[in-house]
Amino acid sequence: MIPGIALFVFKDKVNKNGEVKIYIRFTNNRRCSYICTNILIPIKYWDKKRQRVKPSFGLVNAIKYLDMVSGRTKRLTYAVMLTDSLYVAKYPSLKLVIMHERTVELAFEHHRWHDRTRFFNETELVANFKAKNQLD
Repeated sequence: MIPGIALFVFKDKVNKNGEVKIYIRFTNNRRCSYICTNILIPIKYWDKKRQRVKPSFGLVNAIKYLDMVSGRTKRLTYAVMLTDSLYVAKYPSLKLVIMHERTVELAFEHHRWHDRTRFFNETELVANFKAKNQLD
């Protein structure tokens, strides 16, 4: 029999915050072993059918960390900024908001080109540079 590896959560081991730990399940000769990763996720973001974390969990975390940075600098949260039409026109996607925050936060650390090549493909990168006002 071919050995198998899968991610797994024990739904009966939900903590008081509604989170579960992700385990790695090794199967060999019909014997299972579990190794705890100590990674906690809210149970509602676990996809039982596909045995993985739901993609929406990444957006929730991104917004949470974006709000943490905004809170540290005494600025408004992402949800509040979405009510401003000028802000939404300037940064129509969460990716562009995060890129702007990283540009401001890491202004003198030379991360901008690496971020641009990591977040955009060639066509998007050229379009982004052409559309961007150099004063921003």
